[in-house]
Amino acid sequence: MSVTKKSIVMALILALIACILWYFSIVLMKKEVVVNKNYPTFVALDTESTIYDINGNVSRTLVATKTTYFNDKNYYIFENPLITAYDYKKDQVNIWHLKGKYGDLKNNEIAFVKDDVLIYPGFTGSQLKKAVADYLYYDINKNLVTSKSTVTIYGQGIKTTGTDFSLDLNKNVMSYKGQPNATYYPNSK
Repeated sequence: MSVTKKSIVMALILALIACILWYFSIVLMKKEVVVNKNYPTFVALDTESTIYDINGNVSRTLVATKTTYFNDKNYYIFENPLITAYDYKKDQVNIWHLKGKYGDLKNNEIAFVKDDVLIYPGFTGSQLKKAVADYLYYDINKNLVTSKSTVTIYGQGIKTTGTDFSLDLNKNVMSYKGQPNATYYPNSK
């Protein structure tokens, strides 16, 4: 065999060996990247979100300085959340603001806000001026805010404290157990 033929055969053998080695390194030695489920899907700063109802009206807004989201759990964690709920009546819009230092949201159904929690109306004519609590739960589907913690309520000429706080944002009706137990209804017009 001539030198040229030997060189061609050697080149083909080496190319075949290189292809086999490449195949084994890619297919058999493939490393699977596993993302730890404890890590968030994303972390975002200064987030704003808006949810609309079927009529195209703003239903809810949420603003936070930091949002952490876990896709596999459908779970959000917020820093400095401000949730605003809008309720459209015949000729007016009732707006309620709920804010605190920390919060979370599970399955887009129940929001939990804690530490220096404040809820207050964004409309005129409410007997409630603000309520302060350690924590509050906001059931988004029922539009209901509740808390078992001690809640201090400030209103038109009143300041009172109680537990088992409940505020129905659809009817603007607030109740709690305190001294005395009380239920506040919206002013009739």
